Amino acid sequence: MVRTQFKNSIEVPTFGHGTICRFSNNASGMKCLAGRDFEDLLQCAIPVFECLLPSPFNEYLLNLLFELATWHGLAKLRMHADTTLNFLDSSTTQLGQFLRHFMKGTEQEYITKDLPSEEAARGHRKANKAVKGMGGVTNKSQQKSGQKTSGPKVQHFNFQTYKLHALSDYVPTIRKFGTTDSYTSHLGESEHRRVKCLFLRVSKARFTAGITKQQRREHILFKMAEASPYGKTGKGKGKPEQDTGKGKVLQQHDAPALRFEDSESLPYSDPLCHYHISSSTRYHVNIYNWLANHKSDPALK
Repeated sequence: MVRTQFKNSIEVPTFGHGTICRFSNNASGMKCLAGRDFEDLLQCAIPVFECLLPSPFNEYLLNLLFELATWHGLAKLRMHADTTLNFLDSSTTQLGQFLRHFMKGTEQEYITKDLPSEEAARGHRKANKAVKGMGGVTNKSQQKSGQKTSGPKVQHFNFQTYKLHALSDYVPTIRKFGTTDSYTSHLGESEHRRVKCLFLRVSKARFTAGITKQQRREHILFKMAEASPYGKTGKGKGKPEQDTGKGKVLQQHDAPALRFEDSESLPYSDPLCHYHISSSTRYHVNIYNWLANHKSDPALK
């Protein structure tokens, strides 16, 4: 069963630009996973686990995975209305019912135990606790005897956890404080990534002051770019212009188009043709950067 699940996981293709990333070679091990990996595993779990268990346990598992994915999709919405909040409230109720149904239907049929790594970790903790109780004096034989365990420990599905209890608080919390993307930890994690990039460019003796100076310089340059009159449109709003290196300045547009004063005189063409493209390479657009800047465009999905 584990081998089949492993095979199905590595066969899941990627999707979009960073939407579904390639899974690791041991997705079932749940090691070295980032937050996006847990989200990807949940979104792709139904085709991976389908038909791994016999009936009716297969239906128990698929119904639970579907309701988990539905609840997750509703909870992470960046814009909510009364209708979507009612959907989320109903999904929370159904999720609790599916969890109870799954627990009652599988606890007598399947006996789950600790993984070998978890069993070894429990043995190490027991040995370290014994060493501390003896005042820190031990030898190798005593340490090995302390690491011996009575075998894998049986683990039952624990329904009485705070994470499951807090699911019912999402709807009133969103009504009171707004959508979950406003106070998610993803913002702080993304900012921490920028701090690590700045750490490579400063002195390690006084890295706090160096990172602070780098951040203030970036802020000053950003404010100067906003106040710059170059590249602005008639109302004073626009994007900075880009020097092409040949004496021409190309304003960065959201669309791959030239300004009217930079347009070239093209010969007459057939009016039935959909496109009329110049053969000049004076103005160019990096297609990879342009696709990355417009990754939320529905045309790219």
